[in-house]
Amino acid sequence: MKDKIVSKAKIMDMICLHLDRSVSPSVQVGALIRQRWEHLADEFKVPDDVKRRCVTYTMNTSPSEAMFGYLRTTHGSLKTETIKSYLRELGRNDVVEELEKNKDLFGEWIAGCYEETLST
Repeated sequence: MKDKIVSKAKIMDMICLHLDRSVSPSVQVGALIRQRWEHLADEFKVPDDVKRRCVTYTMNTSPSEAMFGYLRTTHGSLKTETIKSYLRELGRNDVVEELEKNKDLFGEWIAGCYEETLST
């Protein structure tokens, strides 16, 4: 069980890394800017003040980690298909592929992996 939790946390870290970047390493220079964590936050209707706190007040987490922490406190567990659907709408098939490759770790629900959250 511990190995599964560690693996799930590593996958969430990789997903957050993808969402924190403006461009993907596989995207050529001059390509369009990719949709980031802020755009996913918009899909979940995260208030603007919370998005600002995700950037400003998180010392030990990335903005997307803070956003997922906020979503965990406001939504509880998130359906994997809901997240993938929003990511597809944003054109983030690279992140959807990561979730697909590791679907045995997530199953139907993605529970919040990050304990540090932003107070609402």
